[in-house]
Amino acid sequence: AGEGAIGVVLAVVWVGIARADWGWMAGLAVVGALGHFTLIKAYALAQASTIQPFAYFQLVFASIIGVVVFHETMQVPVILGAAIVVGAGIFTLWREKQAARKISLSPDSKL
Repeated sequence: AGEGAIGVVLAVVWVGIARADWGWMAGLAVVGALGHFTLIKAYALAQASTIQPFAYFQLVFASIIGVVVFHETMQVPVILGAAIVVGAGIFTLWREKQAARKISLSPDSKL
């Protein structure tokens, strides 16, 4: 039912994309596709536990862009939450590296 209601609203307020903005939309599509392609390649070459902590840095970079470009203010709970999420990702990466190191150093492992 909600989809129908939103369709009615869109029919009234829809504004088409300006001709000058189609280049930006095409650029956005290309950059988005390349981003997904490189992420897929990264997951094909490495374990998710190695790659995922870097994805958490999106939160940091998006916050920096918000503050610098859009003049947003960061509140303490948001900063603490972001630090916990990024810290957990870094800890997971560290833990996985330690586990792999233990396996490679164990006498049972074959070199």
